Amino acid sequence: MSLFDSKEKIYSYLSGYYFTRGSKLGENFYSFEGYNNIFPYSLLEKAGCNKILFFRTKYHIPGGSIYYFEPSVPLEKYFDIVDKEMLNKIFQKKNETEYPKTRTEKLIEQIFDNFEQM
Repeated sequence: MSLFDSKEKIYSYLSGYYFTRGSKLGENFYSFEGYNNIFPYSLLEKAGCNKILFFRTKYHIPGGSIYYFEPSVPLEKYFDIVDKEMLNKIFQKKNETEYPKTRTEKLIEQIFDNFEQM
């Protein structure tokens, strides 16, 4: 029995991999990167991905591998959810952390204050 016995499990695994080692490079074009590991090409095929390209750096330590691919529509929907979750976490962390204001932010506040007083 395989761990990936349903499309949902495959999409979920690939979404987790995308969250930790993936990038959206353009409209409907993604990549996965890894070091000292071989990502199963067959999972991308089972997920219905198109135009899968694989590159491996042979003469570097650690060895690297990069997959470029066009995801299937259902998989891209999973990736969209991951993208939204990542953005929410970034904004939540930024809101929880108090950073000193930059000169530009202070200047913008002054401009808005002066504008409101007009």
